[in-house]
Amino acid sequence: MSDLRATYAAIHESVANADAAAPNHLRAELTDLFVNHPAVRPHDQCRPANAKMIRYKLTNGLSLGHQIETTPQHLWFAVSKADLPPSLSGAKIYPATVDGKGRHSNVNQMPDLRDKAVVRLTVSTVEEAETLLNHLVAD
Repeated sequence: MSDLRATYAAIHESVANADAAAPNHLRAELTDLFVNHPAVRPHDQCRPANAKMIRYKLTNGLSLGHQIETTPQHLWFAVSKADLPPSLSGAKIYPATVDGKGRHSNVNQMPDLRDKAVVRLTVSTVEEAETLLNHLVAD
């Protein structure tokens, strides 16, 4: 359990550092949503946190990346979940790649997303992120 606490501390530190560089209230609110959601854990197959992205693993095995270094908040996930609820807009599909070229390099740290087609969804509210999260864990 102390490993999990240390991982969450590292996540919060990365978010605090990103906020110091470019304040954004949504970044911390999204982090609180993901850290406290029962279906979300820090990614166990790669480093969960760095200065640009927090990587999570859902209880159903799907990966979810939260890009924290930008002002708009982006969430990255497998394209197989691209049939998004109509209330969500702002999604961009990145096709499968060779060596992860043409998209955020931190996405490729998640083994199930490496070189696969992925979606980047720009969210502007916690409610949008929660809608996505509920959609992703619904299976």
